[in-house]
Amino acid sequence: IGVSMFTAFAVAQQTLGFFYQDRMGLDGQHTAQMVGVAMIISAVSSLVAQGIIVQRFNFAAMTLIRIGIPIMGIGFFILANAEAYFWLVSCMGVVGFGMGLTMPGFTSAATLAVTANEQGAVAGVIAASPALGFILGPLIGTALYQYSETLPYWFTTLLFVPLTAYVWWLKPER
Repeated sequence: IGVSMFTAFAVAQQTLGFFYQDRMGLDGQHTAQMVGVAMIISAVSSLVAQGIIVQRFNFAAMTLIRIGIPIMGIGFFILANAEAYFWLVSCMGVVGFGMGLTMPGFTSAATLAVTANEQGAVAGVIAASPALGFILGPLIGTALYQYSETLPYWFTTLLFVPLTAYVWWLKPER
């Protein structure tokens, strides 16, 4: 779950500037500004999800994952289809919000699924997930972008279809 989530986010993050520039016909300065706005919206949305939803409501870890993963998938779907400035920027808010729900759920679910003497090992797996995602994402994203400007976002959208099914099928024991 963690590797998939971070791989998809890294695909978007790595190719977003190219996509905005190609889709909107922007110069370098305007592209940087637009990507900056999109990433700020993504970060603020993630902060809202974590600071308000996760903190104020007592959702179970798997519930956060089951809600967050499809929200991220919807954000990537919007990105794959977006042409207008509003959608190109706001879809990253949807992705950030979904990530803000999923990450605390993923961390909590993983630590709750193991015994006390396995906590160190699971912490290592949790910490390695973003690193692996940010290794795979740029490789996948830039390779796909060479063939089509929307292909990286269709890849991330399609990645979240079985991932959504998996997290709804998954029944943690503890």
